[in-house]
Amino acid sequence: SEAVPDYVTFVIARAGSPQEEAEPARAPFSGTTASVPKHMSPRSAQHLFEWDLQTQRRDVVNLREAEAENLRLQKLKKEADAELEMVLQRPLMIMCLQAWKSQIKP
Repeated sequence: SEAVPDYVTFVIARAGSPQEEAEPARAPFSGTTASVPKHMSPRSAQHLFEWDLQTQRRDVVNLREAEAENLRLQKLKKEADAELEMVLQRPLMIMCLQAWKSQIKP
C-alpha cells in the first residue's frame, strides 16, 4: 500500500486529528447566552434585548411554517402511497376480471 503525503486533505476527518482537539465545539450564538460587556450602556442593552426577542419571534414563525410544510408533505405522501397502491392493484384486478370472464360461457 502507498503512503499518503501529509499535505493531502480528506473530506472525512481522521479520528484524533490535532484540529479536532484544538477547537472545542461552540454553542450557537444567542443574545441570552452571549456574554455582556462590562461597560454596556442601557441603550445598547435594550437594543441587544430587542434583537434577541425579534430573533426568537422569527424563529417561532419559521418553526410554525416548517411544521405546516411538514403536515402538507405528510398528506401528500399519504395520497401518493394510496395512488401507488391503486396502480399496483390494478393489474391484479384486470387479471382477476379476465379469468372471471373466461369462466362465463356465452
